[in-house]
Amino acid sequence: VKMLQGFTSNILFRIFLLALLMTVLGYFLFQTDFYISAGMIVLMITFLIWDLIRYTNQTNRDITTFLMGIKYDDFA
Repeated sequence: VKMLQGFTSNILFRIFLLALLMTVLGYFLFQTDFYISAGMIVLMITFLIWDLIRYTNQTNRDITTFLMGIKYDDFA
């Protein structure tokens, strides 16, 4: 249960950061002329999406390894 709480809080934190960065990006694109800053935010959003995918894939691999260990009675 504790691992699930950590996973959920990590996912929610990353989603919150994505929403915040997208809001800031919208502000920069439509309210200012800071196009270089907007480009940097796009890079940050891209990295955050990549990190979210990497994190969920790693967690899925860890769970799969755990369940396969149980299936084959490998408790090492």
